[in-house]
Amino acid sequence: MHQTLLKYTKQAFDLKLKGVSSSNASQEKAVKKLISRVEENKNKVDFSWLMERVNELLAE
Repeated sequence: MHQTLLKYTKQAFDLKLKGVSSSNASQEKAVKKLISRVEENKNKVDFSWLMERVNELLAE
């Protein structure tokens, strides 16, 4: 459970370092894919904090 949270957090951090922006379609697609994966696992673990951080990437 914690490994999954760490894995997704690392992926979100990596995307943040790459400077995700809505003008870059491939990066935006990567963020949406991460959101999808997190939502698939939502039933197992509370990822609300992580989902807030990932959604912030789309807002930048």
